[in-house]
This record gives sequence, structure tokens and C-alpha cells, in this order.
Amino acid sequence: MAPPKKNTGKKPMGESSQANEIREEIVDDSNMQPSKAKKSKSEVGRRELMKPRYVKFSAFPANSFNFEELLIASGVKDLVSEVGLIYPEMVKTFYRNINFTQDKFGDLYMESVVNNTEISIGLEDIAKRLGIPNEGDEFRIGYRPSKFYQVTEFDMFLLKALKMGWNINWSYLFFYHLRHQLGLAGGLPYAFFVSKLLAYCNVPLANEECLEMDEQLCEINKTTITKNTGIVLAPDGIYRYRDELDVVAPEGGYSLESLHHEMMAMKLQINSNHHQAMRGINKLLKLYRSKPSFEEEEDVEMEEGSGSD
Repeated sequence: MAPPKKNTGKKPMGESSQANEIREEIVDDSNMQPSKAKKSKSEVGRRELMKPRYVKFSAFPANSFNFEELLIASGVKDLVSEVGLIYPEMVKTFYRNINFTQDKFGDLYMESVVNNTEISIGLEDIAKRLGIPNEGDEFRIGYRPSKFYQVTEFDMFLLKALKMGWNINWSYLFFYHLRHQLGLAGGLPYAFFVSKLLAYCNVPLANEECLEMDEQLCEINKTTITKNTGIVLAPDGIYRYRDELDVVAPEGGYSLESLHHEMMAMKLQINSNHHQAMRGINKLLKLYRSKPSFEEEEDVEMEEGSGSD
């Protein structure tokens, strides 16, 4: 079990405290996303672990990427670049038995039973074992309107905080994100970090199955970070976003024929995008009208225009 937390003399928060209201959302399971049902413990225990990742900073040219210095300033550089042992079955047991609690002072805890050992992990324990800050702005993950939204408001706020050098409470963020992921489908997160916490809580691990992170398979490098991001290697040897690249005119300049081909290609692409969008809208309309609560009206389907004259 983690070392007992000393009473720092904090007074209990009143019911009207905004900080308490924010933190109560974390331990209240009714505040999960409305489209996500609460996952049963048995279902959680059957889920696979997500592949742990680490950042290989030496793989990123300093003339193109500066996130290493941003992560150093934020206090998480060592953690995200660390590799080590994972105890898969112990991590799954941790998730299977996990409960989130809050004491009268508003402090948050993760409680579980692993290998016949009761553990209670608070934000200070997370910060101490993982070596991350436990003070600063507290970020929470907001509702994602659609799976097609690759970047959320939360992502943008976090990126801005990193770029501006604001203090981020990474211990709080880790706690909240871990809990948030349990309510979603897919793999269980933080296998390596949870393994470190189990060792910190004196859970017997000597005779348990363990796996060592494969440095090649788990590495976040240039290939990983440029996939589907629009980041490309420019002719000057610097990585840039594709839409920032200057379009070089062909040798001899543009002819009327080449301009005609370019404009026709743009027209075909616009028409194709328009047709796809209209087909999607019509499918949504049909789905909406098929609901029992919808009052039947004349079926007027939007026509697919050509997008140009």
C-alpha cells in the first residue's frame, strides 16, 4: 500500500466549492459520456492492454521539432521517454477491481486489490512514483462530438498550455484520463505506468509474468508522428505541414494548357466532394425519418447538384 498521506491541515471543502464540484464529476460514474454505458468490472478485465509507447527524442531533428524542450519545461520528459517492465495480468487485475474515491478534503484516490494486496493511490502518490507535477492547471477531457473529430477542445487547450509554458497538473490529468478510458471501448491504457505504481505500492510482483517493452515496436519516432498529420519533409530538409510548402512553378512557367488541366482537376475534385457530402446528408435524413418519433411528411430528397455550372 502507498505510504499514508499526512494531514496537511487542509479544511474540508464546502458543497458550494467550485473545485469540489469539478472533482466530484470524476468520481461520479453518472457523469460519463451519455452515449457510453458504464462498463462492468468483468468486461473491463477482459479487455486487452494498449501498446505502451515512449518517445525517442533523438529521432527528431532539432531544426524541425521543439517539443522536447516543451516537455522538459512541463516536467514530463523523463516519463514519456522511459521504457521498462510491464506486468499484464497484474495491470488487468488492477483495472478489474478499481474504484475511484474522494475524501472529505476533496482529494482523489484510486483503490484496488492486486495479488491480495489492497492499494490506495492518490494524486501525490502518482506524482511521486511517475515523477510528474501535482500542481498547476487541471485539464479534463471534454465530450467528443463524433469519432471523426481527431482534435478536441481539450487537445487544443493542452497544446496551448504546453506552448505557453503554463503549469499543468499532470498527476490530475493522468488520473482523469485513466478513469475516462475505462468508460470507452478498446484497450486499457498506461500498462507501463500502472506497473510502476503497483511496484510503488509494494504489490508482490517477483513471481508474476512480466514483459519488457520492445524499444523498436513501442517507439514514437518521425514515422509515427508524421502519419496522417500532413507533416512532410520539405526540399530544404525541414519538416513542415504540407499546406505550408511553397508551390514551385514548373520549368518554363505555366502554359494555358497546363492551367486548364489544373483547373479541371480542381473542378472534378470539388464535384466529387460535393456528391459525397450530399449522399451523406441524404443518408442521415433517411435515418432520421425512419425513427418512430418522426412525423411523416412528404419525402423530399435533396438533389445532388454538380457543384458547378
